[in-house]
Amino acid sequence: MNWGSKITIAFLAFAMFLGVLIYRVYQAKIHLVADDYYEQELAYQEQIDKLENEQALEKSVDIELKSELKILSIRFPKNLAIESGHLELYRPSDASLDRKWKLKLDQDNTQILSTKNLASGLWQVKIEWRDQSNAYLKQENLYLP
Repeated sequence: MNWGSKITIAFLAFAMFLGVLIYRVYQAKIHLVADDYYEQELAYQEQIDKLENEQALEKSVDIELKSELKILSIRFPKNLAIESGHLELYRPSDASLDRKWKLKLDQDNTQILSTKNLASGLWQVKIEWRDQSNAYLKQENLYLP
């Protein structure tokens, strides 16, 4: 085999390698933090204001995980008159596991959620709500065993 054939074979092998590499890159799933990441970044000052409003409260929202009962208890102070809100469990490692609920508080300003169907590991709890005058945001990390 002469050197021209060897160069041609090497070039074709390199081209095939690049083709397989490009195919694999396009097949890889890339998870962003959120689908609307850029819109969230543009509204970041609003998030900071909501966090500051929550920190200014006399008593904060109490997030309690009861592992043995497999429930998550969200307790708001009794003096808060909540008009609307939602709760999100965000999974940093897999966006397909994220869960979102509307706030539906009982007479004690508490909401109970089951954690039976949630994967173990790190989760971030995000609670957003509004009262008559302000919007609030509370974020807390949570580890499910």
